[in-house]
Amino acid sequence: MLITASKKEMTFELLENYDFDYVNLGSYGNNLLQKLVNIPILDLKMYKEVRGFKPEVFVGLGSIRAAHTSFFIA
Repeated sequence: MLITASKKEMTFELLENYDFDYVNLGSYGNNLLQKLVNIPILDLKMYKEVRGFKPEVFVGLGSIRAAHTSFFIA
């Protein structure tokens, strides 16, 4: 299992408290311009992490990155 996470509320705190190994992809940003710039960067970071892992299933609760990345992995 591979867990990727981005900075949102208390995501990292929860993952660490439950002792999960995860890949920190960074933050979307705080405004629209930052999000427009960071979404492709986070997509690329996720793609680089999962391409060697070769997942059969992507699970993401409202994750736009999972949708983008799974499209290119398939």
